[in-house]
Amino acid sequence: MSPQEANKNIFSILSKLPYASVINLKPLDSDEKIIAFINKAIEGVYSQISSDPQLRDQIDKETVTNVLASHFVNQINATRTTYEKFDYQTMSGFSAALNISNLIKEASTKVIEPEVTTLKREDAEVFLKHYENKIESFKQQIALMEKSPNKKMTKTIEAKKKELEKYQTAIEKIKSEEPSITILFPPFSSPRELSKQQIDTIRKMEPSEENKAITEISKYIQLSNLALKQFEHLAQTINPQYYDIEKIGRIISSLNNDFLGKEASKLYLAALTEKLVSKIDMKNLAFPLSKENANTIESLINFKKYIDENKERISISPETEELLHAQDINKLEGLLEDTHKVERYNRLHDKASSAPSSVSKHLTQQEHSFLSLFDKIITHGNYSTSTERNV
Repeated sequence: MSPQEANKNIFSILSKLPYASVINLKPLDSDEKIIAFINKAIEGVYSQISSDPQLRDQIDKETVTNVLASHFVNQINATRTTYEKFDYQTMSGFSAALNISNLIKEASTKVIEPEVTTLKREDAEVFLKHYENKIESFKQQIALMEKSPNKKMTKTIEAKKKELEKYQTAIEKIKSEEPSITILFPPFSSPRELSKQQIDTIRKMEPSEENKAITEISKYIQLSNLALKQFEHLAQTINPQYYDIEKIGRIISSLNNDFLGKEASKLYLAALTEKLVSKIDMKNLAFPLSKENANTIESLINFKKYIDENKERISISPETEELLHAQDINKLEGLLEDTHKVERYNRLHDKASSAPSSVSKHLTQQEHSFLSLFDKIITHGNYSTSTERNV
């Protein structure tokens, strides 16, 4: 089947899906809603193609995705200025990364109920500090309750003391010479408390229906391992012109809860940095900056600012930080400022450009003027001479 015939069939099916009408696309006010709309349309069209014997072997899902994504993105961008352009692949990449990061956060904070478990003593020993902390916590709780005892509190105190005894027994067994011990496990409330050594120890344990705690922790580890593989791929889907710092911040924040999440965030930031830096060639940045270069430089400046402002709260490798700081940000900011000088000059000499356009009505008149001029300069090459730039 030719591309033209494939397109014809795709749009024929699309026209019969009321929910996929462009009319329903226009009111959407967030990237997440737009992505969900486009994906629903893609799934709806492909579902019908898959059930049609004459089409299912002729049109694959990738073709449907490319055709419909391009169609809807053109509809969206027809009413947007240059610097508001929507990029389906980039926004899909951010959306997928955010979904995965939220799943990891949910898994890392899931409460794990302790149960009597048989372990190798050497494995249990890795968690000794947790048992000691648990005992200290119980002692403090009991001491606080005993300061103001009542009938109801007495029962709670007795229950706490019984739990305390179980953890004290666990420590005694851990410090014994027995090769295998049966103790209350785990001594922590959620996987987010695990260290690298403890994660490696649990990886060696065999999950089973009888051992629900280890099974739940193993699921969290498997999910995190999957994320480590996915994040590097997802970073490659991001167009350097469209680095959304707010979305990146949300993704990193969701991952910043536990050891494996921090490892995933470190990898994601490294991949984003490499992708961004690779697109900026300092030797070939002609003035005035092209739209692509200007957007990419803006992404780099904002991305580095995010890293610098949050480096005490996020996980970033020394190599990534070094790569970012190797960029001549002052020179890049200077190039942007020089381009802004051109815009200011043209604003003074072109009164017509101050009139707002009919699109993006949430912008002020001044913002409309700025974006209109910048598009004129970058897209059409209508800029001043080197003498005029100094005005």
